[in-house]
Amino acid sequence: MNVKQTFVLVIMLLALVTMVLFPPWINTESYPNMDTVTWPAGFHPVFDPPSVFRSAPAYGVRIASIQLLIQCGVAMVCGASLILAFRSKTKK
Repeated sequence: MNVKQTFVLVIMLLALVTMVLFPPWINTESYPNMDTVTWPAGFHPVFDPPSVFRSAPAYGVRIASIQLLIQCGVAMVCGASLILAFRSKTKK
């Protein structure tokens, strides 16, 4: 690995750790005889979730796991692409 590849790897790992420590959250509400309503609650630390909006009989917050997986996947694909792009050219 050359210096550019190492730099990209370190930045990618820092981005992934930050994404996991500050995941996207979703507020949920459930009403009788109705579907569950969800809306984004933003990004908050994993050990300090956002406040719960208590206007429905059943409510809560949860991590938006699909969004988090997509974010991590895109970061890994971009990082891997940059690592491949910065390969050393070998002379034969």
